[in-house]
Amino acid sequence: MDRLIDLIRRYPLDFVSYLSSIIPICVGLLLLRFQRREHRYIWLLFVFAFAKDTYAFWYSYWTKSNLFILNLETIFETILVGLVYYSCFSNTISKRIVMGGGMLTIGVILLTYTDDRLSLPSLLLFRVYSGVASLAYFNKILADLRIRNILKHPLFWFSAGLLIYVLGTFFTSLFSEFIFDPKTVPDETFDFYWNINNVLFVFFSLLSAIGLWCVRYDQDNVL
Repeated sequence: MDRLIDLIRRYPLDFVSYLSSIIPICVGLLLLRFQRREHRYIWLLFVFAFAKDTYAFWYSYWTKSNLFILNLETIFETILVGLVYYSCFSNTISKRIVMGGGMLTIGVILLTYTDDRLSLPSLLLFRVYSGVASLAYFNKILADLRIRNILKHPLFWFSAGLLIYVLGTFFTSLFSEFIFDPKTVPDETFDFYWNINNVLFVFFSLLSAIGLWCVRYDQDNVL
């Protein structure tokens, strides 16, 4: 218990980021009956994030390297983000592009997987795929003009949060092999960039929670 308290004291933003996943999970549980398939996948994304962080914290508690978790998590995140947007598009071509892009991303992540250091392709490709998918969905909203009030549309909040998160952490991921190398970068530099990820994930969680809260309005919000 003393070691756990010490870890929380030393890395408070890690703990806040970890707990932030609970907010969309709880909101999703409260409004489960209003959720469509794409909303359920959003909820599952944060269930996965909470379970993954719990496992990663357990590994850190025993002073073991959890880099393999960070490299593997993008596979499941790509699958869930892909399922969210696959469910949103009605056009067959758009669905195939979402599916094909996801399969290509997962394939490259598996081919470049490593468990002894952070994988640049893994972190980067997930962000590129998620960013393109969210922008494509915003384009769909503008092209269809079927949403009465965009602020009551769940996928608007989720896509906005996802876009902020992946774009905000893009350059951190791009230089991750250097930034997260303890042999070349001091701990203060690592903590600074890692905390950027934590803060942006908290924003992502909060915006997604707002989106899941809006599912009760979504049925009457589409023309």
